Amino acid sequence: MTQMAFRGTGAALKYFIFLLFFLGAEASQAELKIGGFASVGFIAGDTEIDFLSGPDVISESAMFGADNTLGLQLSADITPEIDMTVQLLAKGVAEGYDVSAHWAYISYNLSPESTVRVGKLNFPGALYNETQEIGFSYPWARNPIEVYTLLPFTSVSGTDYIYRFDAFDINWELQSAVGSVSSIQAIGATISLDLAYGFALQAYTDYGRWHFSAIKVEDADIAIPVGGTEISVNFDFVFTTLGFEQEFNDFVLISEVMKKDVKNNPSADLYSKSDMLAYYLTLGYRTGDFMLHFTYAATESDNKAVFYPAGTPLPDAPPAGIPAQYWVAPVDLLAPSNGELFLQKSYTAGLRYDLSSQVALKFEAQRIVSDKGSWGVFYKDPGDSVDLFTVVVDVVF
Repeated sequence: MTQMAFRGTGAALKYFIFLLFFLGAEASQAELKIGGFASVGFIAGDTEIDFLSGPDVISESAMFGADNTLGLQLSADITPEIDMTVQLLAKGVAEGYDVSAHWAYISYNLSPESTVRVGKLNFPGALYNETQEIGFSYPWARNPIEVYTLLPFTSVSGTDYIYRFDAFDINWELQSAVGSVSSIQAIGATISLDLAYGFALQAYTDYGRWHFSAIKVEDADIAIPVGGTEISVNFDFVFTTLGFEQEFNDFVLISEVMKKDVKNNPSADLYSKSDMLAYYLTLGYRTGDFMLHFTYAATESDNKAVFYPAGTPLPDAPPAGIPAQYWVAPVDLLAPSNGELFLQKSYTAGLRYDLSSQVALKFEAQRIVSDKGSWGVFYKDPGDSVDLFTVVVDVVF
């Protein structure tokens, strides 16, 4: 039996206990609201190789837990202008379950139209960024891998400003944000994002909504241990995204296009060649409580990854301080790695059945085809194509 591991619980639980104490002390003034969401799922098919899906890693050992998510959201109105929100999130990941405070921020309503938030909060990078963990909010079992893996983070520690207004018979929301992402461990490297800032503009119409965002990340640093020292990849990158979800009678149309542009820091030991374009198009049809949908998604780049078998010397001279005998591929790998540059296409057919206004059952079949010698989102060569089958139940409460 796979051992269930809980990581990152300390800080989240301490914050949760502090919040309960604070709210208890202010019970006469604060109105506490509690809500949540959950997903439980099963994934089968060609799952022998770990692969990236958004900010997560799905492994063969997690076939009964890869899509399992439990979120608890607490909010309290401290005063008519000030409120606090905390979202605790437990997710199925490669090693077990990861528990963290996904959101933890204080809001100040400057006016009915404008709000300032400070703390750990969502970053406006994509159409479903705010509800990416809430499976009930979208038709798929999981967000399209191509677009939602390209953006490496969903929340930051920082601040944002939200302004709402009406124009041309459309409700608009403008969000500007700035923050940072603390160091995380991934694929044997330490990754940190010192500064991220940008804005998103959303338009809400009678048929759905449109989303446009532009984000710049400065001093994205990847530190990799090699031969007793560390080498670094340091760069800035810019994400621009355009997306929409629209519904006309019983037909649903959803699409996003995301572009990543990389600017390397000349002082870094290595350079990243991972400029990419990712996109998808979903066509859906509702009939009663059922929704049939089909999605085509792909990524493109002017660059391509190069395969290096284990023990093969890596290109160019080793960085200063790295002996030549260590400047070899430790395992079979691609450069740039699949975390930086993944080229693939996918075809997804799904069925969603709303059992109630709070519960949805989803069935999904997906084929992923790697492109241009890339392994796509997989950690090893998956061959010509990979077929995945998923069953998920999504709940909101």
